[in-house]
Amino acid sequence: TWLPGDEAKCREEWVGAFERLACYSIQNIIERSDYRHLKAKASGKDSSVERLCHELICPHASDAGNIGIQLRTTAEMGLALKLIESEVRPRFVLVDTTFSLPLVTRKDASLFYEHVKRLCCVEARQRGIGFFAVSKSHGLPAIEHLEDLAREKAGLGRGTPAEHWHMRIPSKEQDGWELTQTKDRQLPPIGAVTYLIRFHRNVPVLRLDMDADFWRTTVLGADDEQTKANEARIFEHLDYASHDQRAYGYPYPLKSGHDRASLTQTERSSFRRQIIDAAVAAGMKRSVFRDASMATGHK
Repeated sequence: TWLPGDEAKCREEWVGAFERLACYSIQNIIERSDYRHLKAKASGKDSSVERLCHELICPHASDAGNIGIQLRTTAEMGLALKLIESEVRPRFVLVDTTFSLPLVTRKDASLFYEHVKRLCCVEARQRGIGFFAVSKSHGLPAIEHLEDLAREKAGLGRGTPAEHWHMRIPSKEQDGWELTQTKDRQLPPIGAVTYLIRFHRNVPVLRLDMDADFWRTTVLGADDEQTKANEARIFEHLDYASHDQRAYGYPYPLKSGHDRASLTQTERSSFRRQIIDAAVAAGMKRSVFRDASMATGHK
């Protein structure tokens, strides 16, 4: 993705990048996703597909941090969507993130990956696939109090952490009450249900988000016992995926995906040289590219 300084041309490049990463046109993604319906509910304004396409946030070419976030997240969600729609039809698709929607309360502005993320939820529940976001950061204060509850429930003494447990975070919409720890926090996110889970005592408490409609149709039972049985079936599978010795207590597919997607220092240097060579071939001077780490002593 090459973003020029001219704003109009920069936006054209953003559109091309988004559509390549998502494998669909922007309008197609927004039309099929349920994000605009969640946004209408959260913001109090119902925006058209055309309006949302026009108001997509496309960072300026100099905004490197936001450019990286948008490209990486859109690529990740685009790959998840491709897997969900594939003939493989996996039982679960896991992504290393959350279902948080940063701009869902804004009237018109949105991030493209928010639409793709929610389209993954729509397509997954239509195909009976569990699309879950697993995060190593739950974002809750005083988590030790919840861990104490899990330990007491398991009948363990102080100093022995509980493992193989899960707890759904209540919400006002579903349960009529919320935890003190989630007050003033958008947790669970709009359109999602959030669980705290722990697969092994040596691994911190993880956060798992799932689509709220999937939860209501697949997990929520006629009574508490049936709901618990449905939850147990899901978490037993995820626990089994967390028994690889290379990432014990954490779903190994996520660990493996992270390792395969992360560039080594050698790969970074090689990639940097390729970019510079391409820029020089396009007419830029090689002298304008400087490696700050060489001057500052960083590696």
